[in-house]
Amino acid sequence: MIKVINEYVEDGYLIKEFSVDGVNVLYTDKTLIVANIEPSPPVEEEKELTVEEMQAKILLNTELLLIQKELGL
Repeated sequence: MIKVINEYVEDGYLIKEFSVDGVNVLYTDKTLIVANIEPSPPVEEEKELTVEEMQAKILLNTELLLIQKELGL
Protein backbone atom coordinates (compact mmCIF):
# COMPACT_ATOMS: atom_id res chain seq x y z
CA MET A 1 0.00 0.00 0.00
CA ILE A 2 1.28 3.49 -0.90
CA LYS A 3 1.55 5.99 1.97
CA VAL A 4 2.56 9.61 2.32
CA ILE A 5 5.87 9.58 4.19
CA ASN A 6 6.74 13.26 4.02
CA GLU A 7 4.78 16.45 3.41
CA TYR A 8 6.24 19.98 3.35
CA VAL A 9 6.00 23.40 1.68
CA GLU A 10 8.80 24.63 -0.55
CA ASP A 11 8.86 27.64 -2.92
CA GLY A 12 5.08 27.99 -2.86
CA TYR A 13 4.46 24.29 -3.53
CA LEU A 14 3.06 21.59 -1.28
CA ILE A 15 5.40 18.62 -1.69
CA LYS A 16 4.21 15.11 -0.83
CA GLU A 17 6.52 12.12 -0.94
CA PHE A 18 4.95 8.69 -1.29
CA SER A 19 6.42 5.31 -0.42
CA VAL A 20 5.47 1.65 -0.39
CA ASP A 21 7.93 0.50 2.26
CA GLY A 22 7.85 3.68 4.38
CA VAL A 23 11.54 4.44 3.70
CA ASN A 24 12.28 4.85 0.00
CA VAL A 25 10.46 7.56 -1.95
CA LEU A 26 8.44 6.02 -4.76
CA TYR A 27 6.79 9.21 -6.05
CA THR A 28 6.93 12.95 -5.32
CA ASP A 29 3.93 15.17 -5.96
CA LYS A 30 4.19 18.98 -6.25
CA THR A 31 1.00 21.04 -5.92
CA LEU A 32 1.06 24.81 -6.35
CA ILE A 33 -0.39 26.57 -3.33
CA VAL A 34 -2.79 29.24 -4.53
CA ALA A 35 -3.79 31.62 -1.77
CA ASN A 36 -5.63 34.91 -1.55
CA ILE A 37 -7.01 34.87 -5.06
CA GLU A 38 -9.59 37.58 -5.37
CA PRO A 39 -12.56 36.67 -7.49
CA SER A 40 -12.90 38.69 -10.65
CA PRO A 41 -15.67 41.27 -10.57
CA PRO A 42 -18.87 40.25 -12.31
CA VAL A 43 -19.15 41.37 -15.90
CA GLU A 44 -21.87 43.92 -16.24
CA GLU A 45 -24.13 43.45 -19.20
CA GLU A 46 -24.56 46.55 -21.30
CA LYS A 47 -28.05 47.89 -21.01
CA GLU A 48 -29.87 48.89 -24.14
CA LEU A 49 -29.65 52.60 -24.78
CA THR A 50 -32.75 54.69 -25.16
CA VAL A 51 -33.29 56.57 -28.41
CA GLU A 52 -32.28 59.80 -26.70
CA GLU A 53 -29.06 58.25 -25.37
CA MET A 54 -28.18 56.88 -28.82
CA GLN A 55 -28.81 60.28 -30.40
CA ALA A 56 -26.59 61.97 -27.79
CA LYS A 57 -23.83 59.41 -28.34
CA ILE A 58 -23.98 59.88 -32.13
CA LEU A 59 -23.89 63.67 -31.71
CA LEU A 60 -20.83 63.49 -29.42
CA ASN A 61 -19.02 61.13 -31.79
CA THR A 62 -19.80 63.40 -34.75
CA GLU A 63 -18.51 66.45 -32.88
CA LEU A 64 -15.37 64.55 -31.94
CA LEU A 65 -14.75 63.60 -35.57
CA LEU A 66 -15.24 67.19 -36.72
CA ILE A 67 -12.77 68.49 -34.10
CA GLN A 68 -10.22 65.85 -35.11
CA LYS A 69 -10.65 66.85 -38.77
CA GLU A 70 -10.13 70.53 -37.93
CA LEU A 71 -6.98 69.70 -35.98
CA GLY A 72 -5.70 67.48 -38.78
CA LEU A 73 -5.62 64.34 -36.69
